[in-house]
Amino acid sequence: MPRLFLAILSGSLIAMAGSILLGIFGTRVIDNMIVKTSYLIGSMVAAVSIFMMLFGANLNLLYPCLLGSLAGTTWDKVLLIALFVILGLVVYVFYYKDLNALLFGEYTAKTLGVEVTWIRIFLFAIAAVISLIAVYSCGLLCLAALILPYFVRLATGVNYKYLIPVSIMSSASLIILLDIFSRIIFPAELPLGIIVMALSGPFYIYALQRRRLGL
Repeated sequence: MPRLFLAILSGSLIAMAGSILLGIFGTRVIDNMIVKTSYLIGSMVAAVSIFMMLFGANLNLLYPCLLGSLAGTTWDKVLLIALFVILGLVVYVFYYKDLNALLFGEYTAKTLGVEVTWIRIFLFAIAAVISLIAVYSCGLLCLAALILPYFVRLATGVNYKYLIPVSIMSSASLIILLDIFSRIIFPAELPLGIIVMALSGPFYIYALQRRRLGL
């Protein structure tokens, strides 16, 4: 049960972070944030692994954080992650209208009374904190799922009143299914982050192609 709840909460964190970044940067996030984040993740994994090998550290302690695993979850960890999910939901309730306003452009948002610069800084900070907690809960590579709200938006529309809740349900369901898949398909449990990265690759390419075509 703790593992199941952690999968739900981890998916919720990733969905909220991805949705907020999409609202702040628009579809430019595909080019300027998420893709660069993927390269950054790969570089960090390589750099930290090399550093630990040079100093004789035990890489087995690092792999769960980098590659992603929900094994060994405790209720204490679930409760800690739940607090940050609640934080994200509170931000959603109070700021989804501002995210909707940002969709119309900076000038229009300002005419609607939105403090654009402050809102962007605040929401970016919230997204960063949520992302860090998501890494703690399910591994660094799982941040590849940040792209999911981009595709949810294609189905639900751009209204953040519906986009974030649907993204949360979709991402939580995805993490649950991938966690089950990682345990029953292979003889040994496959790291969750590797599966997420493998599945996200084609969607990144598709999203970039749509962006370049102006769709």
